[in-house]
Amino acid sequence: MKPEFEARWKEEVWKLNNKLRKPADLLTRGVSKDDFIDSAIIGGVTIADVLAGRINDHQIAPDVIRAFHDQYPNIQGSFVDADKRLHDDPGALAGLVNGVKGKLFEENYVGWLNHGNLPDGFHAELAPHANNPAWDIAVKDNHGHVAQLLQAKATECMQYVQHAFDAHPDIDVVTTHEVFQNLADHGANINHLIDSHQALSGITDHVADAADSADAAAAFAFHVPWLAVSWAVVQNYGRYRKGTLSFDEFIRHTGQRAGLAFVAVGAGWAAANVVTPYAAIPAAIITRLYGTRVLGNMDLRKEVEKSITWVHGSIKHLEIQLSRKVDLLSA
Repeated sequence: MKPEFEARWKEEVWKLNNKLRKPADLLTRGVSKDDFIDSAIIGGVTIADVLAGRINDHQIAPDVIRAFHDQYPNIQGSFVDADKRLHDDPGALAGLVNGVKGKLFEENYVGWLNHGNLPDGFHAELAPHANNPAWDIAVKDNHGHVAQLLQAKATECMQYVQHAFDAHPDIDVVTTHEVFQNLADHGANINHLIDSHQALSGITDHVADAADSADAAAAFAFHVPWLAVSWAVVQNYGRYRKGTLSFDEFIRHTGQRAGLAFVAVGAGWAAANVVTPYAAIPAAIITRLYGTRVLGNMDLRKEVEKSITWVHGSIKHLEIQLSRKVDLLSA
């Protein structure tokens, strides 16, 4: 670059008060109060999402986890993983939960029988297959011979119990305390009906709590950053009312902060799903902290590009003028 042009360039940069920064310089600049507050809000929400995503089977009731694996031995992965896979299919998820509830009902009753509620030398055990067609529990003597077979029905529907009787009249049915009591109160024949001493409501609530915990660990989702956007609107509107911002500045600043909030949350979502949920927090915070700096630097570069265009125009103008002077001197 010729000395005179270089001097002109420096003059144009000086007019911008040396605000232009290289990309590396962005990381060394201080963050504004707005950047810090927005980053704190976005980071807090992201942390809550990550903590929810940390839930695993060890944090869920062990009897529910055992019932899940016993009922679904062919499902690979954990109870939380299964919940995640079925998160967007409520019908399939309800089927999974009902299966776990039924198996837990059976296991609880077998445990109750084997803790002093059978004759000496007898013990109860579950059917070898989760979907055994006729019976669920076998009571055996001390020689291993089957003394009694039982069906277990964790239901509040009396018709369901009656259907079990009709299908296998020679096998007694173990049902919930609510159904047993209801049938007994109405004078029904309960000779082949056994009270499990378990309330269906208690089992349902217990499994539902486990499912809710697993559901909280559903795939890390993109959440619209309403809190950060709302704060930006309220804060900038307050400044507009005080007269420190013009209406155009209010719209522009609010739009920039809202846009950066979406970009930051998107960066956190991408990092969580592509790398690890723990990468979401730094990705979201760093993106938001330095997003304003990037936008500011882009604006300044546009100003410099305008100045460069103006300088090029001046050069051409000078070249034209100089060529005319040379022509006149030659003449």
